Amino acid sequence: MKSSSGNVRLEFEGLGPIVKGSVEVKPLTVFIGPNGSGKSYTAMLLYALYKGMRREYFTYSIQDLERD
Repeated sequence: MKSSSGNVRLEFEGLGPIVKGSVEVKPLTVFIGPNGSGKSYTAMLLYALYKGMRREYFTYSIQDLERD
């Protein structure tokens, strides 16, 4: 995952029907394509990464507060 100017560029391989791909996530990102092209897989990957990063960030933040 790469970040530039607040946008996130995600590169992935072997995601459902997608052999290799990338997407740049901006404040509003819309997936458009035919059925079975991997839109839902990509959206679920983005959501899982977002939730995982937020959870890890807050876990470390809470542990830091408990030490003080």
